[in-house]
Amino acid sequence: MRELAKLALDTATRLGAAYADVRIVRYRRQDLASEDRRLAGFTDADDLGFGVRVLAEGAWGFAASGELKREEIQRVAEEAVKIAKASASVMDSKRGSMPASIDRSRRRSAQKPWIVPTRASSSLASARSRFR
Repeated sequence: MRELAKLALDTATRLGAAYADVRIVRYRRQDLASEDRRLAGFTDADDLGFGVRVLAEGAWGFAASGELKREEIQRVAEEAVKIAKASASVMDSKRGSMPASIDRSRRRSAQKPWIVPTRASSSLASARSRFR
């Protein structure tokens, strides 16, 4: 992941961005539906994507994708710079540059809902349907 993030940053700065950041995110979601004390529906989704934000020629640009491949990372970084430059061409005043700082932190929820077995989740959903 770090290599892909670095590729996005390098591409954006090579194309003229004074500032660039990249965010790679993973979302996991489970939805349960119950009806008449039985499991009526269940979905389990796991999404991965990234976004590139840049400041070029005094304007912001942003682009994102759900495909984490080298070619796509470069394309999205290029798109973010193009958007920033297009925005700069019609702006009345330019913005200042961002201070350079690196944040390599990870954000994790305190609870891990995906470790609850599906059987336990469906039992809870079914039990809840009794009180509707």
